[in-house]
Amino acid sequence: MPRIPTQQWCLAQEDPKKRHQWLFVGSMVYGATARYTPDDDSLEVLSERIPEGGYVHVSDLHTLADADGNIHVSKLPVQTKKLKLPAMGQHHTLNNTSQWVDFDEPDSVPMVAQDMDAFTTEQNQVHFQQLLDKGFRPPEEAEGPATATVETDPPKTFNPTEWTPSEVKGYLLGQDDTERRRVLALEMLGKRRDKILNYPDWKGL
Repeated sequence: MPRIPTQQWCLAQEDPKKRHQWLFVGSMVYGATARYTPDDDSLEVLSERIPEGGYVHVSDLHTLADADGNIHVSKLPVQTKKLKLPAMGQHHTLNNTSQWVDFDEPDSVPMVAQDMDAFTTEQNQVHFQQLLDKGFRPPEEAEGPATATVETDPPKTFNPTEWTPSEVKGYLLGQDDTERRRVLALEMLGKRRDKILNYPDWKGL
């Protein structure tokens, strides 16, 4: 191979890994104005990607044309590879989980965030603990006290005797220690259920 893969030399090659290398000589951007040529291995990958993506050089079209200069679409090469986008994460070039796959391979099925209302309180407690284990914290703990609060149901008049143990624990997970003490006091005066009173997150309050 010549030191620089010229157009004339490359187009004379049948190997797709060599035939289009000349397109990438001095074509890659480095910094504001500098250009560079990829290494030999990268040139082979880039060269092969062109026919895989369905692109045809004008010289190939000339050879496919009949005496009148016409080309039937059945004679054109077909695309054999496609870019399969990530199933998870941002659709950004820094997400390197994109893949070049066979053209007929099904696209990725995007993974979407789950609707927490579709789960039971006990299941959401598990989800909550998993997030804590991974280092996630509520905004008021991670960034300091919030400047405003929003009241959500159930209200502060929450009475544990009207709810199941799982529902009570789910409520208490989202409350401060003051509210937990109030609800636990009502529980001790009422049903005294161990599943609530002995839960490790507030045992001893």
